[in-house]
Amino acid sequence: MRVLRWASNILMVLIVAAIVAVAVAKMFFGVRTFAVLTGSMTPAIEPGDLVFTVPTEFDDIQAGDVITFVLNEDLDVATHRVASKDVQAQTIVTKGDANAQTDGSPVLYGNVVGVVRLVIPKAGFVLSFLSSATGKIVTVTVVLALAIICALVNVITSGPGMSGGAPTGHDGE
Repeated sequence: MRVLRWASNILMVLIVAAIVAVAVAKMFFGVRTFAVLTGSMTPAIEPGDLVFTVPTEFDDIQAGDVITFVLNEDLDVATHRVASKDVQAQTIVTKGDANAQTDGSPVLYGNVVGVVRLVIPKAGFVLSFLSSATGKIVTVTVVLALAIICALVNVITSGPGMSGGAPTGHDGE
């Protein structure tokens, strides 16, 4: 029973730690996550991969970096590699690794979300699901169920005589 109690506590700590880590990264470091939808960056980044971007100053963006940027007024984003940049105009020419040509229009620096610093293969599918209405309902349900299970395990495994202390109702003589 102690192993079950220990495992349930560790699971809850890991879930809370993951949630806190993502929140802290977003709040203090401006980290943003995006699920890749197309194959324009294959083989480096595949559809379904999850990219983590970090805001970066224009002068620190170099040819060869992979950036995520806003495409249009609908706030659609793309993740492509920097082919070149124009310091005077503060624009960046991008190209998807799988594309033969550079993208049609240079990206204004103001539209750059950030430089990609981490790619987690296939995790974008999970993010897309969790962002959907069904995914949110499933997530809340699973977290609540795990919390209830952990609480029940703690109650069951710490019943009378299982606390490791002196038995109750005995005066010690």
